[in-house]
Amino acid sequence: LIALDSGGYRNDDEGNAARAAWIDLIIDKQQADGNWPIYNPDQENDGSGSQLGGVDVCAMALQALAPYYLDAGEFNRLGTAHSHEDLQSAVKKALDFLSTSQNSTGGYGSSESSAQVIVALAALKKDAGSFAKGSISVLADLLGYRKTDGGFSHTSDGPIDQMSTEQAAYALVAYDRYKSNKNSLYDMTDVFTSQPSDTHTIRAEAGAGGSIDPSGTF
Repeated sequence: LIALDSGGYRNDDEGNAARAAWIDLIIDKQQADGNWPIYNPDQENDGSGSQLGGVDVCAMALQALAPYYLDAGEFNRLGTAHSHEDLQSAVKKALDFLSTSQNSTGGYGSSESSAQVIVALAALKKDAGSFAKGSISVLADLLGYRKTDGGFSHTSDGPIDQMSTEQAAYALVAYDRYKSNKNSLYDMTDVFTSQPSDTHTIRAEAGAGGSIDPSGTF
């Protein structure tokens, strides 16, 4: 959903049928507590807990659903099996889960989790600076992972981490775009507009050393 909607790709019968199916699937697979699993619940759960979703997966699901939560007309146009009220209920349950899961520092134990929640809130047009536990917001929690040279750590007492820094950077961009009333992070239609005739074919071949040599027409 995020990929298709980033540039309005496949806005045709087949693409919109896929959108409707994925929205229905996401709503159907939401757990009772408002979270989503990272595995298919119809498969056997080995009991390890590693298959459970958690805050990051919940936030990512919200990022995918956000455009349809905000635009009932676009949602209804797709002809999903669920009503827009069902979608609103799913989003509310997910936000309640994220709020309940917040710890006393306003976050979730890692910079990446706070980053994903900030991106989700911005996509839903909600202020991460007000999404707080007590008086500490999830935005303040993320900034607490910032080190003196500008990088971010995975945990509050850990070293600078590349993935943590990347996610923090785009979360802050998402928040800035929300505050500036710009498109959400993954909505790139303010930069370019996809045309029905745009076809990008990429062929890639892996050599013996595992390197990828792509070729194609853009």
